[in-house]
Amino acid sequence: MRVDQSTALRLQLAQDAAQLGYWDYEVATAKLVWDEACAAMFGISLEEFEGALSAFEARCHADDLPRVQAVLAATGPGDSMETTYRAVQPDGSLRYLLSRGQGVAGKDGDLERLVGVVLDVTRLHRGADRLSGLARVAMALAGADDDSELTRVVIEQGAAVLGADGGAVCIRDDARGVIRLAMTDSLGEEVQLEFGELPLDGPLPGSYTARTGEEVWLPNRAAGLAFTPAMQIVYDGTDRDAWAVLPLRSGDTLIGSLVVSWAEPRTFDEEERELLAAFAAQTAQALDRVSALAAERRQAEEARRLSETLQRSLLSAPPQPDDLQVAVRYAPASQQAAVGGDWYDGFVVPDGALTLVIGDCVGHDRQAAAAMATMRNLLRATAYAIGEPPAAVLTALERALRGLEVDGLATCLLARIEQTAELRARQLRRVTWSNAGHMPPLLRQPDGRVRLLSSEPDLLLGLSVESVRCDSSIDVAVGATLVLYTDGLVERRGEDLDTGIERLRVTVEELGHLELEELCDALLERMTGGSAEDDVALLTVRFK
Repeated sequence: MRVDQSTALRLQLAQDAAQLGYWDYEVATAKLVWDEACAAMFGISLEEFEGALSAFEARCHADDLPRVQAVLAATGPGDSMETTYRAVQPDGSLRYLLSRGQGVAGKDGDLERLVGVVLDVTRLHRGADRLSGLARVAMALAGADDDSELTRVVIEQGAAVLGADGGAVCIRDDARGVIRLAMTDSLGEEVQLEFGELPLDGPLPGSYTARTGEEVWLPNRAAGLAFTPAMQIVYDGTDRDAWAVLPLRSGDTLIGSLVVSWAEPRTFDEEERELLAAFAAQTAQALDRVSALAAERRQAEEARRLSETLQRSLLSAPPQPDDLQVAVRYAPASQQAAVGGDWYDGFVVPDGALTLVIGDCVGHDRQAAAAMATMRNLLRATAYAIGEPPAAVLTALERALRGLEVDGLATCLLARIEQTAELRARQLRRVTWSNAGHMPPLLRQPDGRVRLLSSEPDLLLGLSVESVRCDSSIDVAVGATLVLYTDGLVERRGEDLDTGIERLRVTVEELGHLELEELCDALLERMTGGSAEDDVALLTVRFK
């Protein structure tokens, strides 16, 4: 079929407008014909193309070639084919090409040639890669826990996805009238030191955008110097020609600016501006979340310190009666959770008996700590005033809590250590205790064996004034060690309480020969690894 000159011209114009290249492959001879547009997509002139399929194969990315060869081999007369591949440029860079063609039959009906067009789709691929990369960055930003981790994600991962050669996150510090900058290492150590902090009212784009909320686009040095002559020191220090600066907003509030740089001059088209704006919005949202999280942590830590200060102020040094040694420890939870209501106490009542208390108010907040303080003081006063055995003291305490409308629940173990003349003659002391839902005490006997002082625990304090409370007692010889503790010493996630108590029993059996102060430290270290999951109160007595 003849094509007149005007038709051919129209076809050529359509091809040029679509930026298509034309190719024609002769199967029998493996001869391949390209036009100039096709050759240009491979980064060469038409004169440089050798005119054979092998010349194409030499310029096709090795990982893509088997797939392209399979598509060609599977195309028959009248069949359509389509494949994408990467064309390796003379400088080693890559372009993504899309080829579409059709099989043409010869006189005998067999495949004679393939003819088709090729389109450069590099930009589409890069755009898809960018979007995919930004999605990964967004996920990383969502997982950032603090400013330093967030800025590292932005300036390292984000800059790479944007094809940038450097970047910075500028955060406003209105109290000091400055912006604080976190920058990529690629900008150099001197730049990081010199521009680590800038005045908010300064002339540089990072300050300007953080102050006004206006975007700044500097495609080259001329544009930068026209914006402000102060950019000269930036160009001298960074050797970056193109800069984009976008505002970071939390709602209507400006919280800073995002700075991105490139080593070569750059034209910012609409697509790239939209991409950078989207990335800035992601960054601002993540910064806002991290700031809110940091504020919550500060408040929680302040509350924790207040509760811990209150708690420690009530944990006074225990008395040291003759022939008895008392050692205590308190360890707050290692995590930033609120302090709970664990406490210990020790005092001598008027008849000379040593009274010991270990307890734990339910809850982990200032309310629990306040309830602990009230219970601790009421229990101390009640035990001192009535001079009764532990069960009677706890019963009286329960009535006082109800009458004074003290809210709160607590486990508690109250013990009384005394020695009558008859017991003194036998070098024994009597330990009498009442257990209000607390952990059972451990007693390491002089021969090294450790027994659990088990008794049926009564109800927690704060549940019922009608609760019947009972006493238990045991006579203890010189050389024994009594261990009272709260559940933070023995509880572990995924483990039942009995297992933890048995682990403590074995540990006391192994370490009980140590001096009492050393024993307390060793028990905390061995049982919690130096990092308690919950508050721990520990009270020990050595019978001498």
